[in-house]
Amino acid sequence: MADTLPDIVEQLKKSIVHVKLPEDRGNGSGVIVDERGLIVTNRHVVGSEKTVLILDLDGNEFEGTLLRSDANIDYAIIKADVKEPIAAKWNDDPVREGMTVIAIGHPLGYEFTVTKGIVSTSKRVLQNVEYIQTDVPINPGNSGGPLIDEEGEILGINSWMRSDAQNIGFAIPIRYILDALEEIEPLLDKLEETEYCNVCGFLNPDKPKYCAHCGVVMHRPEVKPPEKSQQPVRPGHKASTEKEEKTETEQEKTTAESEEKAEPEKGIETKDDAAQKTEADDDAKTASDNIFCIHCGAENPAIAKFCKKCGKSMT
Repeated sequence: MADTLPDIVEQLKKSIVHVKLPEDRGNGSGVIVDERGLIVTNRHVVGSEKTVLILDLDGNEFEGTLLRSDANIDYAIIKADVKEPIAAKWNDDPVREGMTVIAIGHPLGYEFTVTKGIVSTSKRVLQNVEYIQTDVPINPGNSGGPLIDEEGEILGINSWMRSDAQNIGFAIPIRYILDALEEIEPLLDKLEETEYCNVCGFLNPDKPKYCAHCGVVMHRPEVKPPEKSQQPVRPGHKASTEKEEKTETEQEKTTAESEEKAEPEKGIETKDDAAQKTEADDDAKTASDNIFCIHCGAENPAIAKFCKKCGKSMT
C-alpha cells in the first residue's frame, strides 16, 4: 500500500530543521539534503553569519558552519554534525503548472507547519533568477524550508512571497542547489583547510588572505597597542633634578588653569555648539527615515514598497 500524504509529511519532518542566528537575531527553516549533515536554507535567513544554530525535530541543538551561499539566488548551504541525519530526496524533473505542492517550515516560530497549494507558474524569471511560483501560503519563518511534491521529494526551496498580495510565493528550483553542491563537493573532505567568505558566500580552499572570488580580506591581522618604552639616559645627559620637575609641574598647572578659563561655562550652549547640534539632529533624522531590504540589505527610503536594488517587497 502506497504511503498517504500524511505519512510522507511525517517522514519528511525528520529532515526539516530550524535555523537560528546568534542572540535570537533571526530564524528560518532548512532541510537536510545529504547524510553528511549538509543543510540548505536561504541566504537572507543566515545573513553574513559564518555559524548558526541548528535544531532538529527532537529539539537537539547543533552548531552549523556556512559552506556556500548566494545572495542573488538566495540560497545557503550549511554543514552541521546532526545526530543520525536523514536526507530528503529531491526531484529535478521539469515542474508543471497545476502540480500539487507542499511547504513545510516554521512560519512565525510555529514549528513544523505544513501548507498545501499548486504550482502557479513553473518558470517565473525575476531579477535574472528563475523561480517556481506557487499559491502555497508561506509566511516569515517558512524561508529556507522545502517545497515538495506529492511523493515527498524536494522541488525547490521556499524563498519569499509578495506581501502586497495573497498567496503569491516563490521557491528556488532545486537545480540551483544541486549545482552548488557539485561545486563544493571536492572540498567536503578537507573543510578544515577551507575558509568561507561571508561577503560573497564563496568557499575558499587553503585559507587565503584574500577571497579568491570577491577579493575581500579574509584574515585581518590583530593590532596590538604599542608597548610603553623607557628612554635610557644618554651619556652626558643630565637627569631632571627635583627643582626642574617642580618647575614643570607648576607650568602644567598654569596651563591647565588657562585652558579651564578658556572653556565656556558648563550648561551654557554657544552659538557654534547649537549649529553643530542642529546639523547632527538633521543627519540623525535623515538616517532614521531609511530602511534596509531584508533580502539584499540595500538601503531604501522608509516609504519604499519595493527594494530599489533587488525589486523585492520591503515587508
